[in-house]
Amino acid sequence: MSIYEEFASSDGLTQVKAALDTDNSLELYLFGAHITSWVGGGRQRLWMSSASVMDGSAPLRGGIPLCFPQFADNGNIKMHGFVREMVWNLVPEECSKNEDNLILVLRLDSDENTDKLWNYTNHPFSLKYTINLSRVGLDIALQVTNTDMDHTMQFTNCFHPYFRVDDSSCITIQGLHEQKFIDKVDKKLEKIQQSVDLNIFQECEIDNKDTPEYFVDRIYENCSINPLTLVQNGVPSLELTKSTSWRDWVIFNPWKDGKKGAKGPDFDDDGYVYMICIEPTNATAPVSLAPNSTAVYAQNIKLLN
Repeated sequence: MSIYEEFASSDGLTQVKAALDTDNSLELYLFGAHITSWVGGGRQRLWMSSASVMDGSAPLRGGIPLCFPQFADNGNIKMHGFVREMVWNLVPEECSKNEDNLILVLRLDSDENTDKLWNYTNHPFSLKYTINLSRVGLDIALQVTNTDMDHTMQFTNCFHPYFRVDDSSCITIQGLHEQKFIDKVDKKLEKIQQSVDLNIFQECEIDNKDTPEYFVDRIYENCSINPLTLVQNGVPSLELTKSTSWRDWVIFNPWKDGKKGAKGPDFDDDGYVYMICIEPTNATAPVSLAPNSTAVYAQNIKLLN
């Protein structure tokens, strides 16, 4: 039995489908190594925008984007780097499936095109992306190798998962009490989270009710807190753990105004209702990777309900 099915999507991109069983499956595109569907425990766990461009002319919106070698606009190259707009390669000999786990491995190596996209800074690299699906959750890991024998490589990066929720006004995120964060919506001011749990509705509709355009886009800097727990309607849903190689957590929900209309043409106007991003990130300072060395950036997403 084959481990995965590979075929051309209706928009001409290569799509991959794989299933551990009827209740646990994955769909991804080789474009960006982008996971667009994760069914865990019989439920869709990721949000995809119905307005997303799916033909490779722009990054996909939703799912789990990979951001490298730049987080957001923290640098002088394109938003969130360029690997989310490049075609990756499956590594069939490293993909596997048994009774408990389904593992997919993808790879992307630097070339003349990446050198151009990185402003001719001559950063040779190799990326290996391992996706491990089980009945208890999803593990993703990005291995970054600096293949330059003489020069240190610097970058920022993140996993940018859009988790699907029933109603973002009824969710909380546990684990960030009294943590320092940069409020990207409020002049990048440094603040301390006072509430025990982060409540998106509370932040947008009550605490900042006099600022109707307010939404949640926060970098919890130098935050080693593990795990974070996503709670829906009072019931723990997902437990999120990041490897120590990630410095920060980012929480993002654009609420009613942040991506509405021209601000987010690839983002459903009501998309904020059905998603929350909880991102392991290196955002506040670049990573320095020594010549001919490797680092791994991982996230474990455990099903609780």
